[in-house]
Amino acid sequence: MTVSRNLASRTGAVLAAAVLLGAYSAGARGELNCNVGIEFHSAGGIKSCRLNGNHMLQTAMGIRVTCADGEVLEKYPEGRLKSCTLAEPASVDATRCDARARIEFDPDGDFELCTPT
Repeated sequence: MTVSRNLASRTGAVLAAAVLLGAYSAGARGELNCNVGIEFHSAGGIKSCRLNGNHMLQTAMGIRVTCADGEVLEKYPEGRLKSCTLAEPASVDATRCDARARIEFDPDGDFELCTPT
C-alpha cells in the first residue's frame, strides 16, 4: 500500500485502482474499486475515494448498505466506514434513508444520520 500511496502522491493520479480495505466486521475483508482521487490518512489507510461501481458494505455494527457508483466513500483512520451516498434505499434503526441520500456512521459503526442530496 505504501508504494501505491507514494506513487499516487507523486503522479497525482490513480487509475481505477482495486484497493484492499480493512475489515468492516470481525474477520471480513473486501475489495474496494476506486477511481482517480484516492485520499489517505497520515497513517496510510484510505481516507476517501470515489467508487467505481456500486459497493455493498457492512459496518462494524453489522449494518449493510450499498454505496453508489461515482460517489465518495469516507473511512475513519482505523478503516471503518464513515459515510457514503446510498445506491438504493436503506432502513437503519427505524430511519428510512432514500437512494442518493448521504449516510453517516460514528467511529463505532453505529448509524448517525442520513441526509438527502
